[in-house]
Amino acid sequence: MTVFVKSENPPSIERLPQVMRRVGYSRSSLYAMIAAGKFPAPILLGGRAVGWLSHEVDEWISSRVRAPRGGAPMIAKSANVAEQIVNGGPGSTEVKK
Repeated sequence: MTVFVKSENPPSIERLPQVMRRVGYSRSSLYAMIAAGKFPAPILLGGRAVGWLSHEVDEWISSRVRAPRGGAPMIAKSANVAEQIVNGGPGSTEVKK
């Protein structure tokens, strides 16, 4: 449970459109990530209104920046596919010209 201490900067709440703009995901993607435990859950504001604590969204964004990029495997896969095309398919040793 998060306890807030009175400060000059009280916690701010972001509504769905603002969160979507900040993280670059659609509504359905955000809710799927929430269900999977990969994104902070919203807080109930009343009735059917929900919002996200901005510091939790900030923390999530920071965690994504610190996460491994994962670009190398895709490059290796692309190189493998390119090699297969040049060589005529998987297992081929003859270069086609």
